[in-house]
Amino acid sequence: MNISRYFLMVSILCIGTLNAQTSDEGTSAGIEEVVVTAQKREGTLQETPIAITAVTSDEINYKNVNTIMDIGNIAPNAVFVRTPSNNTAATIAIRGGVQTNPAITWEPAVGVYLDGVYMGKTQGAIFDAIDLERVEVLRGPQGTLYGRNTLAGAINMISAKPTETSTKAKLSMGNYGLTQLQFVSNIVLDDNWSFKIVASDKNRDGFVNVSASPFTPAGGVVGSQPNQVTELDTLDSQATRFSVIYDAEAFSVNVTADKNEQNNTPQMAQLGYVIPGWSDIFQVGNIGNGLYLWPLERIANRDGKKTDISIDAPVHERSTIEGLSVTVDIPTRLGNLKIIQASREMVWADRLDLDGSPFPVAETARDTDYDSDTIELQLTGTTDGGVNYVLGYYKIDEYAFTDNPQSYFGGGSLYGPNDYVGYTDATAIFGQLDFPLTEKLTFTLGGRKTQEDKSGVRRTQLTQAGVPFPLIAATGSDSFDDFSQTVILDYELNDSTNVYLKVADGFKAGGFNSEFNVYSQGTDWSPYSPEKIESVELGMKGLFADNRLLLNLAYFDNEHKDMQTPYFTADGAAASLVVNTQAEMSGLDVEMKALITDNTSLTVNYGYLDGEMEPTPTSDGGIASNLMYAPDDTLYVSLEHDFGNYRLILDHHRIGAHHIFPYQSVDLRSRLTDVDERSTTDMRLVFDNDEKFNVVFWIKNMNDKEYIVNNINFGAGFGHLTVDYFNPPRTVGFDLTYNF
Repeated sequence: MNISRYFLMVSILCIGTLNAQTSDEGTSAGIEEVVVTAQKREGTLQETPIAITAVTSDEINYKNVNTIMDIGNIAPNAVFVRTPSNNTAATIAIRGGVQTNPAITWEPAVGVYLDGVYMGKTQGAIFDAIDLERVEVLRGPQGTLYGRNTLAGAINMISAKPTETSTKAKLSMGNYGLTQLQFVSNIVLDDNWSFKIVASDKNRDGFVNVSASPFTPAGGVVGSQPNQVTELDTLDSQATRFSVIYDAEAFSVNVTADKNEQNNTPQMAQLGYVIPGWSDIFQVGNIGNGLYLWPLERIANRDGKKTDISIDAPVHERSTIEGLSVTVDIPTRLGNLKIIQASREMVWADRLDLDGSPFPVAETARDTDYDSDTIELQLTGTTDGGVNYVLGYYKIDEYAFTDNPQSYFGGGSLYGPNDYVGYTDATAIFGQLDFPLTEKLTFTLGGRKTQEDKSGVRRTQLTQAGVPFPLIAATGSDSFDDFSQTVILDYELNDSTNVYLKVADGFKAGGFNSEFNVYSQGTDWSPYSPEKIESVELGMKGLFADNRLLLNLAYFDNEHKDMQTPYFTADGAAASLVVNTQAEMSGLDVEMKALITDNTSLTVNYGYLDGEMEPTPTSDGGIASNLMYAPDDTLYVSLEHDFGNYRLILDHHRIGAHHIFPYQSVDLRSRLTDVDERSTTDMRLVFDNDEKFNVVFWIKNMNDKEYIVNNINFGAGFGHLTVDYFNPPRTVGFDLTYNF
């Protein structure tokens, strides 16, 4: 950590102290207090000494937040996008920590939780969670209380609890044939028993039309295949959730069953680049008599997003996720004992056209089964001396399987069987204590001991020009353990301003790369190393100007050791490497909300990130040297004005230029996959003065901007074939809610 970083940390503390001196006169009604449960106990957002962005129930309603993608632009230094070619798999980056490969056996860097239940993987992470009370985005390592796979942060989605008998229905309609109907019913029978029923049905036509190939033998091109779908980027999703709640003085029980089914078509993979003369170089171009076979170079361009495309694969994306959870709260003499037991199952499948053409050049499929069983015990309480404590035990058992057949060059290269399976058995014990050293100074000490056992099998068989190669299988197993610690000093400058210093570790277990090329790397399936992070965070949280100005600052300095960096090589069966790299990242989170007048508010969330990865040679002769999804800055601005009968809300968000893959900058693959700075603006008109009836008119991406979100480059072995994935177009619609 250099001198300028120390100066910035001291500056933040001084700003907090200076503002605190002007805030001792008391407070009046202003910015509403937000309660969070980020530390496994209820506390206010401003008094919780970690960096958190909380999305409240009001914001959830008027933004129509159903999935984690709906809140991805709000938090500073956070990038949430769909993974290439998918509508149900998420790439989530916080402060430069990310997992970009959606393979079911690869672990995320950000943990996602719904009512305390760990959601597991990036595949299937985009699902409808209806009737949320609050969403919390925790930034920085959460290794003590959350544990595995929270190196970069965690996302808590908290469902609304029934407090009285009520029923509401919401109808959303928009262009591109969007129709969504949501139904929520809370039934309170008496002081003890209540029920909740939630249902949703969402459909949307595609953003891109699929048409017959423009290439014909009469035009001098052969090899086109008929299209088997008519649209891309369609949505067809159904979600249900049913809860039975018994709440008594002696104990409470919440039993919840949920199911989410999706039958979508994937995003458009638009062919952006191939090397000049691609078809001739791959000996499929000029086949004589004035005919050309598969001339991809005639399609590739980056002149903007297409709204009509020709592809040949029968693409689809289907997902069925089912869950059952039981949460028990028991007050005891030692504190409140909470038991969360859950089982989740996912059946997920996609089929992709990865050449963006009507030619059978690259087609893949994934058929995934995933099961997880978790149990968590939490004991929370406060001693007579005022020490708050959280003690716990956690266990997860996972089974993950994917069959991944692939076909290239018209079936000339076939991979199948091409599958992998992984097993995980992880346990942890954890604890965190808050010691009040003085009336204003609190010392927090936490620790977590983790043990993970992993094993797996990888199989593949190549058939080249009709000749099968031997089936090759690799197996591996290993154990990984860690002790993560958290130390926090939290000082209350006055009733409305706190400053804190947090030092924390994070851990992500090692594992087995299920997408390595067994033909080039053999059957020695050695594990990649665990990833660890050491983080220092200095923050200030304050309310000023009679509670009309909220300002939260957090400076962080993170050191990643053996960062698990996915490195896509496309070498045989779309192979990837896992490269353990070293990286340092520092930056600043700024969250500000101001009540400019009684009717006007302004929110500004800004993130600055300065990161560097140590150049690391890879086994394919390349170098990993760039951080992924780590823009220098992010910005979210929301302006809201209440006109009396309605509210106008303008949201603007910007994400700086960044790398999608870790290739060094001089590598052509890096130049073809880096993405530019982008920004969009949304607008909402909210009519919610009637207790029974409210409506929100919205426009997303008002200026109809087009930009590349992410992409895939298949390297020199495919003539640098690069497919691009774009943002959604401008959409317009309304949400109508009726409370019965």
